Order: sequence, then C-alpha cells, then structure tokens
Amino acid sequence: MADPRADRPSPSGNKEAPFVSVLDLERGELVDRIEVPGSEGLAVSPDGRQLVVAAPKVDFGRPLKAAPGLRVIDTATGRVERTLPVGGPVFPVHTTTKGLILAGELRMDTSEHSALGAQLPGTLSVFDPHGYELLGRVEVGRFPLTITSSPDGERAYVANVSSSTVTVVDLNRLEAVAELTVARTGEPGAHGLAYLPAAR
Repeated sequence: MADPRADRPSPSGNKEAPFVSVLDLERGELVDRIEVPGSEGLAVSPDGRQLVVAAPKVDFGRPLKAAPGLRVIDTATGRVERTLPVGGPVFPVHTTTKGLILAGELRMDTSEHSALGAQLPGTLSVFDPHGYELLGRVEVGRFPLTITSSPDGERAYVANVSSSTVTVVDLNRLEAVAELTVARTGEPGAHGLAYLPAAR
C-alpha cells in the first residue's frame, strides 16, 4: 500500500523562527510558511491530513513566549485548526500508526537553575486523534526528548535525556510497564530513538 504522505510537502520545524517551513522535497523548494511561536517537535498524522507542532520553543531560564500547547494544522490549508492544552513545555511529539498523538511534557523545579533546567519526572500525554480528547498522562523520566512507538501502535518508547532512561508505555492501559537504563558515556544521556523489527 502506498504511503498517503508520500506526495505531500514535508514540514520542518525551525525552533527560533516563528513559523514551520513546508518543503517540496522533489523540487528542493520552500513552498509555504505556517505561523507558530517557535517550534520544538512535530509529527504528521498517518493519513497526512494533520500536522501536530509543539510550540513555543523553550528557552531555559526565560519565560515562554506563548502558552505551551500542540498546534494541530490542516496540511491542505496550512492553517492552525486548534491548540491542544498541555501541562508544561513540550519537546517531542509523535503520532502512532493508530493515529494517537503523543507529547512529552517537561516538568521543572523553577527554584533551581542549570543548563537544562532542574528537571522533575516528565509526562507522556496521549490524545485521541479524532476528537482530540486527552486520554491520559503517564509519568516518564526526566526531560522526555524523543518518542517512538511500535509498528502495531501498542507501545510507546520515551527517551529521557536527564535521567538517561527509556520509559516503555502500554498505550492501551496508559501505564508505564518498563524503564530501561541507558549507560552514559558523557552528557547528555538517552537521546534519539529508532524502532528496529526483530530479525527473522
């Protein structure tokens, strides 16, 4: 089956710039700019119709330029349809094969200051892809930075950079079922993720 997103332009977050860039990869051209107050992670829905963007960008030690939220953008019109409320700044966003929207929310102790902020355990927020209802929140490690999921959409994996762990979340029960420790060879800790199918 062909990927429904294959013939669509590719979005790119810019962090500092107040817009998401839309690129035509075949022509190598910028074809649109979608206004957001800076951006962190972004993800496209499985059917390619929605783009979810975590905004605004986070400057540690400085107030956010806007209330944190997930901007849901219609890829056909390039317009923000709605903003999903979150409890704190969001870095990673991911959509599963079932369409669930996953967001990694940071929680910080504002009384302390460090390069990445004084991180408390973060939260994985899970939203329904149809009515955008918040289905639940699951506590994960400190500073969730990357999210991926299994091909069947049953489990999420959250890399937590400050605690150097990966939290495994059962998306049906909305609970953490395991926590993997990633050995540090320096700073930072657990960062990028990729799901590799088991060899047969």
